[in-house]
Amino acid sequence: MARVFLSYAREDADTAHRLAQALGSAGHHVWWDRHIDGGSRFVSEIDRALKDAEAVVVLWSQASVESAWVQDEAVEGRETGRLVPAMLDSSKPPLGFRQFQCVDLSNWDGSEPVALPELLRAIARTAGEQSSFAQTSTQATTNGARSQPVVCVLPFTNVSGDAEQEYFSDGISEDIITDLSKVSALSVVSRHTAFSFKGSAGDVKSVARQLGASHVVEGSVRKAGTRVRISAQLTDGATGNHLWAERYDRDLTDIFEIQDEISKAIVAALRLQLLPQERKAIEARGTSNVEAYELYLMARQYWVSGNDGDPRRDEIILRLCQKAVDIDATYARCGRVEKSCHRLS
Repeated sequence: MARVFLSYAREDADTAHRLAQALGSAGHHVWWDRHIDGGSRFVSEIDRALKDAEAVVVLWSQASVESAWVQDEAVEGRETGRLVPAMLDSSKPPLGFRQFQCVDLSNWDGSEPVALPELLRAIARTAGEQSSFAQTSTQATTNGARSQPVVCVLPFTNVSGDAEQEYFSDGISEDIITDLSKVSALSVVSRHTAFSFKGSAGDVKSVARQLGASHVVEGSVRKAGTRVRISAQLTDGATGNHLWAERYDRDLTDIFEIQDEISKAIVAALRLQLLPQERKAIEARGTSNVEAYELYLMARQYWVSGNDGDPRRDEIILRLCQKAVDIDATYARCGRVEKSCHRLS
């Protein structure tokens, strides 16, 4: 039977739990983030589970389509041919995933696995195709025959001289990954895989070769007071030549505009066209308040790198998100993280 990675939004935890039990009853080994033991590194455990899985089951819902983490895991499944998408409600999957046929679980009531034949068939089919997919993928990479560019956004380096500013540079990197993932003509290496190279001084061509990426994005972030300087560059993974590079030295209030410009510049350098809905999706930031955004980035840093289930960690996340929501009551990203921590506490 298959090793299954289950990706879902925290709001759908109850459904995910029932589904994990149903798939387990059908003989599959199911991994979901409740398997993380106290004290384990959240990101490294997820990354390991993603790499080991033979099928990545993604549960799309109103909450998960807006989740950067679920989208990141879905990208990993899509780019390795292991994606098995399912719908929990009538929400449309994010851009870049709408060409995949989804298993409809909107009417599933949590009964025995015999009620999930389509999902079980999809998992079996996907798991059985992995060896042939891996061989084809490797050959395509070697021959340079990929049908679309594959971009890896390496974690931007924090050059602020303050280790506590790491949350900001990581957040910028993650948001650029999320933005580029919305471009249907572009494949993007997942956040978990890209961040496994954090702190390493590996050669760009070597990184591209290991990940099967055609292009690599690197950068640095310096934040001081109300000013921010971001440098970014796009490199051809095969030749090591720079295709685009820019430095942005502006007020912190321009951070959203800078992110938009970087993502659009990368797309332009790759000679791709943004669809109107893709441009709109990239420009959607959830908030226009920089202070609320910074608080969200701090909370997200604790969320992805802290100890899952640690009450003190959850308390910090709640406090940061509450401050962000106090500043911008419409900031849905913080509101969802806050609700998730309440659910787990």
